[in-house]
Amino acid sequence: MQMSETGLTLGQFVITLRAESHNPTILNPDFLKHEGIVPSDWELAEEPVCVRHFARVAYKNRVTVVAEFDNLIFSEEVWSREQEAWSIASIAARYIETLPHVDYRAVVNKFVGDLVVQKKLIDHFIRVQFIREGPWAIFNDAKARARVAFQYKMKGGSFVLAVQEARRPVADGKPLPVILFDGEFTRLTADRPAVGQAVSFINLWKPDLRAYISFVEEIIRQ
Repeated sequence: MQMSETGLTLGQFVITLRAESHNPTILNPDFLKHEGIVPSDWELAEEPVCVRHFARVAYKNRVTVVAEFDNLIFSEEVWSREQEAWSIASIAARYIETLPHVDYRAVVNKFVGDLVVQKKLIDHFIRVQFIREGPWAIFNDAKARARVAFQYKMKGGSFVLAVQEARRPVADGKPLPVILFDGEFTRLTADRPAVGQAVSFINLWKPDLRAYISFVEEIIRQ
């Protein structure tokens, strides 16, 4: 697993392209292979979905591509992979270069990691770290399951970090209680056409990842 010194485990890397005038029906396995966007030997994990406003192609290597009218989403589960083996940055870049006429408006590099916490302390972590005690903590004898999100302005975009209680599935075992850290770097394109700028934003994923890990680890140490 991709685990940091503080116990933060990286689980998912997602790249979202926000685009106008994109046709989801072009997304299918044949298109992706014929255009060289994904390797020809990749095997499907399930039957592809392709309808008027939605398409989804999932591969056995845990890479999934989803197309909606205004979003293209490339996701990859990275639990047991070194960064050098991560695929979606190059896939998303090739997709953009294959369809340069699409009006790409923004690129979102998203990282999802978690920290295993004792069940009895999991709600304590969020409520004590981030939220002042008050009547909102309990309703009808039920403790609040808190989710907090922080948004920070960046040049040409923003960074959002969401923190919440979750469960990590475990094969043949009881799900682990975790604190989920969801970090999104959003950058808006200014160039038209935006192909080159969008690809350059995707290629910032490594410094984005370092910044995300550093920031989350600082929070965990508090």
